[in-house]
Amino acid sequence: MVNRSHHIDTYLHVVVQVLKVHTGKILSAAFSPDDKFVVSGAADNTICLWNSQTGDKVGAPLQGHTNWVRSVAFSPDGKWIVSGSYDTSICLWDAPTGRMVGSPQIEHDAKVLSVAFSPDGKRVVSSSVDNTICLWDVHNGVQVDHRLIGHTGAVQSVAFSPDGQRLVSGSYDKTICLWDVHTNLQLGSPLKGHSGKVFSVVFSPDGRRIVSGSEDKTLRLWDANTGIEMSSLKGHTAGVTSVAFSPDSRWVVSGSVDASVCLWDARTNVQVGSPLKGRAGLVRSVAFSFSGKQFASGTENGSLCLWNLNSQVL
Repeated sequence: MVNRSHHIDTYLHVVVQVLKVHTGKILSAAFSPDDKFVVSGAADNTICLWNSQTGDKVGAPLQGHTNWVRSVAFSPDGKWIVSGSYDTSICLWDAPTGRMVGSPQIEHDAKVLSVAFSPDGKRVVSSSVDNTICLWDVHNGVQVDHRLIGHTGAVQSVAFSPDGQRLVSGSYDKTICLWDVHTNLQLGSPLKGHSGKVFSVVFSPDGRRIVSGSEDKTLRLWDANTGIEMSSLKGHTAGVTSVAFSPDSRWVVSGSVDASVCLWDARTNVQVGSPLKGRAGLVRSVAFSFSGKQFASGTENGSLCLWNLNSQVL
């Protein structure tokens, strides 16, 4: 049974729906490209699909991993879901049926921490506690070329640029790296500025900026072309576990160990309103919908929070 609760933050004009079905902490969440569904991966080793409008769970949990599901993502066409797990494997799923496609792929030597589809849906990138990044061909499940090596700590987060030409990665070594997808070579020197582990990184949809979240309680915005730090956003009282841009690159949402979700204006670098509390514990993951009207947060107690933004905020 799915337990639901609702409350309204009148300052930000957002309504939150709290859904509880996972028996372990939710470690990752992502919207489908049509915004109809949200997928969540959790520490109960399962993946769940949700109707983003009604909050209803869709079908039975997807089972196949033997350890925590650390990262999940939809393909750009919404047909596939990719998952990465602490069991060191990467799995591909048919989104409409929930069936695993082929066998789990194992190439990393340790826990998989992050997975993401390329913009054209032909490749998947993964990162791991083994300090490396791998690229995979979606159609045949084969690793493409050699691993990307350069970080000296676990690679906690990895993402493609909007044009699919570059990758950005964030690591426990406190740095952010940019990579050329075609040569598998690191572009320039690592970006340094955080004083703690980097937990989350992502390009803005317009490709101009990168946002990162860190153990040092800050978010930082970087120029995606020059690597220059543009600003440091402060407001969380504990480590920032996850960050995401809105589809128009105007807003950034962040989740934190302080059990709050914050919304930021990426143009002014100012926090919008007060931190949002879903009453569901430490926030492990955040994701914006493709319409920009909703965002999700996954929490320590196994709850998925769906935040609906009022038009007055947008």
